[in-house]
Amino acid sequence: MSSSLARPRRIIRRNNNHQNPASCTSSTNNLPPHLTNNRALHHVISTTLPADYTFEILKTIHRIESLNARHVALQLPEGLLMYATCIGDILQKFSYVNLPSTAAAAITATDTNTNADNNSNSTSNGKTSNHEATSSKGGEPLTISILGDVTYGACCIDDLTAVSLNVDLLVHYGHSCLVPTTCSAVPCLYVFVEIRVDVGHLVDCVRLTFEQQGDDDSDYDGGNEKKKVVECAVMGTVQFRSAVVEAAQRLNRLSSVRQNSTTDQNQVEANTTNTISQNNKQFSNVEYQAIVPQAKPLSPGEVLGCTAPSGLATLNWGEAMMSPKEKREFAKKNKTKTDQESNQDDATNDTAASSPTTITERVMIFLADGRFHLEAAMISNPTLRALRYDPYSKTLTEEKYEIVKMKRLRRDAVLKVRDLLGVDNTNTLSGRKSYAVQHVPNVAAPPRNSEEIADSILDSYQGGHSTNAATTHSSSSIQNTTAISPRRTMGIILGTLGRQGNPGILGRIRSLLHKRGVRTMIVLLSEIFPKKLEMMSVKPNGNGRDNEHGVCAWVQIACPRLSIDWGHYFCVPVLSPFELFVALGEVADSSLWSANDDNPERDERETTINAVEEDGYPMDFYSKAGGPWTNYFDSNKDRRIVAYGD
Repeated sequence: MSSSLARPRRIIRRNNNHQNPASCTSSTNNLPPHLTNNRALHHVISTTLPADYTFEILKTIHRIESLNARHVALQLPEGLLMYATCIGDILQKFSYVNLPSTAAAAITATDTNTNADNNSNSTSNGKTSNHEATSSKGGEPLTISILGDVTYGACCIDDLTAVSLNVDLLVHYGHSCLVPTTCSAVPCLYVFVEIRVDVGHLVDCVRLTFEQQGDDDSDYDGGNEKKKVVECAVMGTVQFRSAVVEAAQRLNRLSSVRQNSTTDQNQVEANTTNTISQNNKQFSNVEYQAIVPQAKPLSPGEVLGCTAPSGLATLNWGEAMMSPKEKREFAKKNKTKTDQESNQDDATNDTAASSPTTITERVMIFLADGRFHLEAAMISNPTLRALRYDPYSKTLTEEKYEIVKMKRLRRDAVLKVRDLLGVDNTNTLSGRKSYAVQHVPNVAAPPRNSEEIADSILDSYQGGHSTNAATTHSSSSIQNTTAISPRRTMGIILGTLGRQGNPGILGRIRSLLHKRGVRTMIVLLSEIFPKKLEMMSVKPNGNGRDNEHGVCAWVQIACPRLSIDWGHYFCVPVLSPFELFVALGEVADSSLWSANDDNPERDERETTINAVEEDGYPMDFYSKAGGPWTNYFDSNKDRRIVAYGD
């Protein structure tokens, strides 16, 4: 045996006790004692900020000190902007205060090295003197900037503005991490601002709703014979994600208590408010099976205005109720089953499902104070009944959405764009979703910088009267018209409000349009208003100046809900990226064509159930399972323009 083999192995273990306190890689979950034991800090937080709102002040201060940040920007949505100045004052007063001697020495050493290398630059922008005062005890506080632009969601994170302000840390409140911190231009900290609500009251409202319905239903025969199973998909906004999970657990606990006769029912009732009598006759006849669906990469139960879980109407509920361990055991068991055993199990399940003593209803229970996010779940799952619980008014209401009307409006817009661009309508009016998109051959590379973008816009106007395959007309057609129609121009809007617009989707859409000989004009907008687009669009009725070289239709890469909710208020069609893919025939999708208007007097609920039972309008703009029009599809997730074709 060689000596190298006989040599004992050297084991190196990580020593977490000597970790640099100022390192930005240190865990923010293990907060240092000088923050957790600071009574003055806790007193200010409890007396200044609402008790039910979790602003994670200690975690924010720890991140500021770990990054040795000199300038911090706060970005809050409209509903939380009232607390911005209070949060800024707390951060200024308690950051870099009562630091341990080792951490203070590390910060001082960092300041010394930084000032030695960048003395002139630091002096000119005033950041050095401010930070030296901040790092020393009793010095001046660090600089806090509050971003005042409107913030609709996590897609509006304004890290680019933070860069222009020389910010060292951006704290974004009220939304989840849609734009990964690895893609942001400055270090970012997301604070969800979780809100504590009365989950017990929510559960009682659900119980009261379904048990009273069981009492009024004649099929229950007095509420003593038949059993009702309520399959609940519990969802909400990110602020209530803990309450969503807790509500689902409590609903399932009700069923487990009834199944176990040895369990005292009062243990469950003690966790909820006493709004329902202990002797309710229907209590034992209603069983709840609650799940928390997830549209990755969002948190379980989280819904955005443009992204929501889909396919809940056809979901295998029994499998969804299983834990990961149970799913693995179930899959392993199924592999060893014979075909005969599988057929017997299927027959048994069919018999149980069709039992006359059991009634099953599947519903969505949504926790939010408004309808915007709930509408995304209703659009994605049009056949499910939707109940919304408002944690502020403590009311449970049943919500409706005119899905058929919405699809008719969007279908008309898609058909109009097809006519304007000369796309064949015969092959893509039906069919199931298909996300396989062919790469565009022989397409010029999209612009890579601002000069190329400007040149492409100028070329689109100067080439309006050029002769090519898209604008050449036969002599007979020229005789029937007073002038040759210019080549169609379609505008592409890239949203600049935070990170709403994705350059990767822009490059994909531009290549598809160029493939079909359609000129494009790229416009950068932070807010999309009808009057602003009207100035650049074709005048349909000849009112005022005849803008023959204007834009005939728009596609906006900002927020899909803008097209869904307000697209029919614009002078020309304004499509979402998904609708443009359907209009160009790149995706065969039946969801827009299932709104049958042959019989306008037909009951809308019946039309919804029969025509769109499986196909809801896709709400997947930030879903990993979305198509080529979404942010996480293929190269789109890199948020860079890619040239498709040679």
